[in-house]
Amino acid sequence: MAKKDSGNYHNFRLSKSNAQHVRVDKVLRDLNPAFVKSKNQYIADAIDYYTRALDNDDLTMSGATASAKKGSYITRGELDEIKREIRDNVMIEVQKEMLALLGTFTGKMATTLPIVVQQSAMRSAETKEYGVEADDTINGLASKWG
Repeated sequence: MAKKDSGNYHNFRLSKSNAQHVRVDKVLRDLNPAFVKSKNQYIADAIDYYTRALDNDDLTMSGATASAKKGSYITRGELDEIKREIRDNVMIEVQKEMLALLGTFTGKMATTLPIVVQQSAMRSAETKEYGVEADDTINGLASKWG
């Protein structure tokens, strides 16, 4: 009794007027049985190799549908994820910039602080000559501004 095969069947016709079809027919008829055990497997291997070599998603309907989805609109969740990534990156960059500015400012303050103290002492001496009372806060701010 013959085995019942529940496989998928695909029939194809090779034309005698098409040169490519004639070449394929000649190869299929002349396959070496020591090398190729089954024409079906040979054809399946050839199609599998060809489609993998092309690596073209548009070759199949499911691949074309998937590539069409890739080019379609993004979902609300994807947009929220993109927003969160951008916000996180911006916050990190702002923190780095603020730390750099703070470091620069405190470095300048450390180098200019003795000068500011000397200038305020000189100004307080000058203001005493004129009878005006000196304000250290105003003098410090004025020396920073120029």
